[in-house]
Amino acid sequence: MRGFTDGYFQQGDVLLKPMAVPPQAKKIDDPVLAHGEATGHAHRLHGDGFTVYEHPTTKRKHLRVVRTTALRHEEHKEIAVPPGDYIVEGVREYDHFDEEARQVVD
Repeated sequence: MRGFTDGYFQQGDVLLKPMAVPPQAKKIDDPVLAHGEATGHAHRLHGDGFTVYEHPTTKRKHLRVVRTTALRHEEHKEIAVPPGDYIVEGVREYDHFDEEARQVVD
């Protein structure tokens, strides 16, 4: 398991940040949190201890975990996501030579 302070978890270009699921978010039946843009591989949840939601306006995904759940990807080590509510975000990196921030591509 790779965890960070304050309950953040990262796998490749996917970052799970603690955040309550908004009441307007709708349940979706898709265990894939993100598709790799470069490889087509997916960050996929396994098991039955979670629910994925999508905000109708922002289209951002949210996650409620009630039992520790595995997050898997073909190119990354599996991580165990503990119970809690999360928002799914992308990871950004800063290029000091170009002086710009960009989305990490998996």
